[in-house]
Amino acid sequence: MRLILSLTISSLAACGGIDRPDAAMCVANAPGKHSKCYNLKNDFHDDGKRKADAKAFYYRLETVQDVNKMVFTTPDGFGEIKKTLAATRRYIAQLQKDLERCKNK
Repeated sequence: MRLILSLTISSLAACGGIDRPDAAMCVANAPGKHSKCYNLKNDFHDDGKRKADAKAFYYRLETVQDVNKMVFTTPDGFGEIKKTLAATRRYIAQLQKDLERCKNK
């Protein structure tokens, strides 16, 4: 997380584009025992919208080892944790505004 934040800040400071990492973003389906994933670098446009031709890929989630050491945010309204998905979306939207402002200077 610190690395992503550092790279984002340095990209904004240099008024350059924010390169999306070649990494998967997944949503777990516990009853289905899998997660549905998309590649951040290849499956999304710069505005954050998924490309029409993006193909999901799936990881099986059948044992504790399948989810061990995964990094994730919680969905909105998950117990005591404060709406982290909504906060993440606001953060991304702010980064997009800051980048647009930077480009227009």
